[in-house]
Amino acid sequence: MAKIKNFLKEESGVSSVEYVIMAALATVLVLAGIETFCASLSGLYAALGDSFQELIS
Repeated sequence: MAKIKNFLKEESGVSSVEYVIMAALATVLVLAGIETFCASLSGLYAALGDSFQELIS
């Protein structure tokens, strides 16, 4: 994040293409984080379901 801030401070003429590239990179990082979180949550619910199923049996 600091590198991006320094880049924006140092460059006087940041083109719209560069902004699009930075936005796309940020989007990819956010989506990867969401995917990882959802996978962890899915694993948690699966483990809870298995534990609950053992209690019922």
